[in-house]
Amino acid sequence: MRIKRILLLFGFLLVTLAILAYYFYAGILQFNKPSQEQFPIYGVDVSHHQGEIDWPTLAKQDIRFAYIKATEGGDFKDSRFVENWQGARVAGLATGAYHFYSCTKTGEEQARNFIESVPLEADTLPPVLDLECATLPPEWIGYMDSDNGYLDDVRSELHEWLSLVEARYSKQPVLYVTYETYAAFIADSGFEQYPIWIRSVFTEPDSDELGRDWLLWQYSSRSRLDGYVGNEKFIDLNVFNGDKEQFEHWYKKMNIQPDDDLLSERVAEVPANFVLVKGGIFRMGSDSRDAEKPIHYARVTSFYMSKYEVTQKEWLEIMGTNPSDWKDDDFPVGNVSWHDALEYCNKRSLKEGLTPAYKDVAGEIVCDFKANGYRLPTEAEWEYAARGGINGNAEYLYSGSSDAHEVSWNSANSQIGKGYPQAHAVGTKAANSLGLYDMSGNVAEWCWDWYRPYSSEAQMDPEGPDTGRERVIRGGNYASDGYSLRPAYRYGVSPANRFHGLRLVVGIE
Repeated sequence: MRIKRILLLFGFLLVTLAILAYYFYAGILQFNKPSQEQFPIYGVDVSHHQGEIDWPTLAKQDIRFAYIKATEGGDFKDSRFVENWQGARVAGLATGAYHFYSCTKTGEEQARNFIESVPLEADTLPPVLDLECATLPPEWIGYMDSDNGYLDDVRSELHEWLSLVEARYSKQPVLYVTYETYAAFIADSGFEQYPIWIRSVFTEPDSDELGRDWLLWQYSSRSRLDGYVGNEKFIDLNVFNGDKEQFEHWYKKMNIQPDDDLLSERVAEVPANFVLVKGGIFRMGSDSRDAEKPIHYARVTSFYMSKYEVTQKEWLEIMGTNPSDWKDDDFPVGNVSWHDALEYCNKRSLKEGLTPAYKDVAGEIVCDFKANGYRLPTEAEWEYAARGGINGNAEYLYSGSSDAHEVSWNSANSQIGKGYPQAHAVGTKAANSLGLYDMSGNVAEWCWDWYRPYSSEAQMDPEGPDTGRERVIRGGNYASDGYSLRPAYRYGVSPANRFHGLRLVVGIE
């Protein structure tokens, strides 16, 4: 009888443990959920594994900050970084990016990968180096406690990554660690100045064991929230070590406006009548026409764009002829083909001692986007600038206003006193928030890209399809109605078509 009771008790304990294990695995049970009174600031960290994220829905669940996976190792870029970065920022979350560190790649190689992927923007959290070393070679494991130089090599590469990234973003990176990686690589090894983000899913972090205070605590890797549809059903949850006031103070310390000097490394001075368009991420396209669908996220890096469409005077000085219908020095040049536009860019670049952007390679025209010469904008650059860049007003119907007459020469006003629609002098309507004139109306403008339907994928510095039959036209013209003057409006024509004008761009490395 006694043995039977013992067996029943043992069976009951096994069932109870199995149920508890299931609840923990399913994300229902958490052993160490932080006190909201003690830790009121909650955040998430995400990657492509969470799939498409509804950031406003996520934010409504008491989430205040988000760290987005940007890169891993020397060349991996998270496919949803651009989309998640913009989505979190639009939802009003304090947003930062993290790099998953590989112990088999150099720090410099990995820093370059991160810097290429993460925009230099204000109002962001400091970069994070995620040190889990899941890619640590098995043969290294046995040497973790031995004096063989491996640990010193890894630490040296970590310092390289941290110093390069800190120099780029002017923000001291945060180290994400487990207790194991902290003890192996970080403790007493010259990383004391870097804040710690500690993973501890069973207990509250022990500052005594770490030998220092921690900044962020990942308390769960198996939580569930509403608002994402990826293959990964769980999401990581974190808290900030402090109250709301302390979090705001820390966030404001990180709110460092990027130095414009960093954006001017390759252009000694801003070209006359050009403006700096600081890079950023935006929602490209619209739901108004099939040609503008689907709306997708695009990131562009900083560039200079001419305030005005190229005038007839500027064209004549370089090309020697004026193909426009209505002759006036201050009118935009018209009747220019795409090939004419590229020829003008190269000739003007050479005249001013710059490196031409365009060249013929085996009968195919290619663009060197790193050249410091003049070029046409990409379609993404054009729309981003037309919308006003990083601080543009998304509610405006046109470039700089919802009043077409305020910012454009169009079919309703360009014929006044003329009897028929025609172009007008550049810069005689209001500019948009970047100081760019006639982005809506006057003459339509060539872009670099081949014309094709959009992809739904988020893109970084898109350059358009590799091949096609038509090139992109943007902006509408003096004969366009309001619908065709919108920043998202696009269509394609043969590169040989001669009914359009152009605007110039100078790239920045």
